[in-house]
Amino acid sequence: MEYWLNQGVDGLRLDAIPYLMEREGTNNENLRETHEVIKRIRKVINDRYADRMLLAEANQWPEDVRDYFGDGDECHMAYHFPLMPRMYMAIAQEDRHHPSSRSWSRRRISPDNLPVGDLPAQP
Repeated sequence: MEYWLNQGVDGLRLDAIPYLMEREGTNNENLRETHEVIKRIRKVINDRYADRMLLAEANQWPEDVRDYFGDGDECHMAYHFPLMPRMYMAIAQEDRHHPSSRSWSRRRISPDNLPVGDLPAQP
């Protein structure tokens, strides 16, 4: 990890992060041990590479991915996987009013990723 950060990489994608650790008798998904490792990684980032970021790649619903932010001591960002197939379907069906497209296209996001209000509805 530090090799790439020392080379100037701005961030690291933590691929399939819910399955990082394994524990017998579980499905190995979203384990406490995984979060402990992410916190250790984030500490290195914070201490030595404060201008870098961690991106959680967790193909899960947003309410499950939320835990990968921790209390600001895990990932900085996360992919929104459920959004991608909905965007595809709206494009493939040439339907800008596709129910799934409305949920993402009508929101305005501030620079710190906090919703700041709805955009006016399209006619």
